[in-house]
Amino acid sequence: MRSYTHIASAIFLFVVFAFVADFNNVLTGIFFAGWVSVFPDIIDKLTGKHRGMGHSIFWLIPLAIVGFWNVGIAVAMMIGFISHIFLDILTTNGCPILYPLWKNDFVCFGKKRRIKTGTNEDKSVFLVLLLLLIPFYF
Repeated sequence: MRSYTHIASAIFLFVVFAFVADFNNVLTGIFFAGWVSVFPDIIDKLTGKHRGMGHSIFWLIPLAIVGFWNVGIAVAMMIGFISHIFLDILTTNGCPILYPLWKNDFVCFGKKRRIKTGTNEDKSVFLVLLLLLIPFYF
């Protein structure tokens, strides 16, 4: 998925969480959820391997440690990260969520039903997420 789809997904999921949990500091949470939603790709660009160490589920441990400082920010960061991983599992290549231990990609659906990054399917997921965000805005 493209970065704008990851950001929209993270913001949508965090806004739903904030609405259900009656969370007060929504703008800070939106910022951290959106920022961390592109974090796996940034880490992978630094390491030089696409969908490698940055896409490992083990990053949830340091994100959870942030909860000792601020629970709301930690939840927003974890939502952003998990939404990124989930969307990458829906793509044609999948996602190596257990990367250092197991380098195989986890995928969802059959090969023909997976979403190819950068196609109209990717853009339609983005538009659906935007349309779902509108009711929460009002």
